[in-house]
Amino acid sequence: MRNPLRKKHAAVLKNIENGNGRNSRASIDNQRLAFRIALAAIMIFGITFLYPLDKIYEPIQVPAIGEIADRDIVAPFDFPIMKSEDELQRDRELVMANLKPVLSYDVAVTEQSKRRLESFFVIADSLNALRLDSVSFVEELRAQFPGLPDHVLPTLRNPSYVRSLRQFVSVVLDSLYGAGIFPSLSNLPLEESGLVIIDERGEMRTIIREQLFDLEKARWFVTVQANNSFSRRPALRSAGREISWMFLEPNLIFDQAMTENNKNAELAAIRSDKGWVYKDQTVVRANERITRLHQDKLNSLAHHKRTRLFHNDLVQFLLPPLGRLFFVAFPILFFGMYLYYFRMNIFLSNSALILFSILLAGIVIILEIVMSQQLLSGYLAPITIASMLVTIAFDLETGLFLTFTAAMLMGILSGFKMDIAFVAIVAGTVATFAVRKVRHRHEFYRAIFYLAVVYFGMVYIIESLKLTPAPDLWRHVGFAVINGFLSPILTIGLLPLFETTFRLTTDITLLELSDLNRPLLKRLAIEAPGTYHHSIMIGTLAEEAAKSIGANSLLARVGSYYHDIGKMLKPEYFVENQVGGHNKHEMLAPSMSALILEAHVKEGKELAEKNGLPECIIEFITGHHGTTVMSYFYDKAKSQDGDEVDINEFRYPGPRPRSREVAIVMLADSVEAASRTLDEPKPARIKSLVHKIISAKFESGELDDCDIAMRELHLIEDSFVRVLTGIFHRRVAYPETDHEEIEI
Repeated sequence: MRNPLRKKHAAVLKNIENGNGRNSRASIDNQRLAFRIALAAIMIFGITFLYPLDKIYEPIQVPAIGEIADRDIVAPFDFPIMKSEDELQRDRELVMANLKPVLSYDVAVTEQSKRRLESFFVIADSLNALRLDSVSFVEELRAQFPGLPDHVLPTLRNPSYVRSLRQFVSVVLDSLYGAGIFPSLSNLPLEESGLVIIDERGEMRTIIREQLFDLEKARWFVTVQANNSFSRRPALRSAGREISWMFLEPNLIFDQAMTENNKNAELAAIRSDKGWVYKDQTVVRANERITRLHQDKLNSLAHHKRTRLFHNDLVQFLLPPLGRLFFVAFPILFFGMYLYYFRMNIFLSNSALILFSILLAGIVIILEIVMSQQLLSGYLAPITIASMLVTIAFDLETGLFLTFTAAMLMGILSGFKMDIAFVAIVAGTVATFAVRKVRHRHEFYRAIFYLAVVYFGMVYIIESLKLTPAPDLWRHVGFAVINGFLSPILTIGLLPLFETTFRLTTDITLLELSDLNRPLLKRLAIEAPGTYHHSIMIGTLAEEAAKSIGANSLLARVGSYYHDIGKMLKPEYFVENQVGGHNKHEMLAPSMSALILEAHVKEGKELAEKNGLPECIIEFITGHHGTTVMSYFYDKAKSQDGDEVDINEFRYPGPRPRSREVAIVMLADSVEAASRTLDEPKPARIKSLVHKIISAKFESGELDDCDIAMRELHLIEDSFVRVLTGIFHRRVAYPETDHEEIEI
């Protein structure tokens, strides 16, 4: 390599090598930085403060029901025994079940009905005073009261009958209106005892349902009274019944507002406590088995200790949540720093950071749910799902770091129960190693076996050492094994969803894309067979080179297959597809040839996007030439036009390779094309050619934007030489060039 250029890039190489060849720390603009700070703050403060107060500060460790108390606990002050939420809910349901509906008298209805009744009899008396004949009397009365049956009208022509009817109807209606008439008892909301409250001008009285009347029952009452009062006078009996019915109207209404007020008052009157514990009274004795009442007393003591602390010492009250804030922030920031220093490409991906946040938040939420349920277990928290998803989507190291982060959060949020955290670390680590090389979905089944065995063994040993009672021990073991069994299955189901939502490309997807029977590759083989063979050769070179430096060999191979798909649109303009020695570029101006070569990058990108290829594959299409100069046509243009030719018109638009895999394909592309020009492909000449091409790419700055170290370039060079020496066969020589851009 030429020394001046080597010195020019020495600083870059040193920075890369100090980073172990993994990541160079790119500059982050203010908007990206603000997003990452905001996301971390949401996670930290959300996990810390969205928990109830008793999850932040626990002054007393409350044993589970059935456990044995390890010491005496004495009340330091008087405090009420707080009812549990279930008990309060039962009290509320009891209030609702016994809620008495309130009915109010509509005085206006009663008064109006009585006035109409009085008017009726006044008219009857007036008509009698006129001494009309029977026909005229009936017609006049029918005109005044059309609703009255015809057989009743003649009865009213007798003044003595009118007096009897007036007395009867008045007494009956007074009785009914006094008791109250509701439109329909079937529509009345009643509590279990059937009691109803009557609001009689501000005075409340309680009656039972049977004492109420509705219209149907009131008519029945009138009929009974008429039968009793006029048992021997059928005409009066019928007239009394019909007249009373005519003036019956409901005078009770359902008072929704008063009923609601009574309900609210009764709910507010529910006591939140169910007894008291007094100072110096023993709450629970050492070696005593914990009961529900013990647990309620201890929870109440913890609650009142927190309340007293808040009122008496604000500093002491703030220390627990601030301490928890620190413990929650540490693992999250630790994971963020790992990404920043060792996985910058992931750190710069917003979708990846959102994915990590969702996974951590999901673990925390599910842990809280299972820990709050007496019949469940903290070992159900799905940390292994997150571990496997991240390992498959990114890499083993990132999966391990996420596992440690999630396990630390689980230990903190479970009250520093290190048994849960320890099992989470072990299970998560096993899960990451079980799927680190998964390339087929059926390979998840071995993870099911590993996790089920690990969960069973770890949980059984830990719970046995804790002397957990047998029923609880097997409950924890059972749920842990279920977790180990279901997690890989759920991971299989969630993986396509996460791949689509967060635009991730896993090795499973890459393996599917590597199928040479895929429509795009079959089309390439038919329309541009030379390019197809060239791509397969590059795939072999790139895969072996990637393996030699620990890069993603599958990604390098699949990227090689698709990197030149843009040549399908004009295959005859590229030398590997030309037959018979005819080169179409001989008839074109150098600038036009350069435009055609440059177009295959843009057209390849458009073709890839149209066919739904992932972004990581598109990077090979746009970056495999970088900003290399098309030196053959540039030199040709200079020979025609002199030194006035703008070199940038003969330069690929880029970008330069930003990953090791794309850089490897760039080098393999140039090496494979140049190797066709060797007349005598001896190992020494192959080695010299490969070294010259890699040196030229390095010195021209094409590798400046990717995290590839000098020692890795040597390994790549050795790999290319080894593969080419093994598979090389004699090629037809291409006109002499400097080998920097041979494929046209």
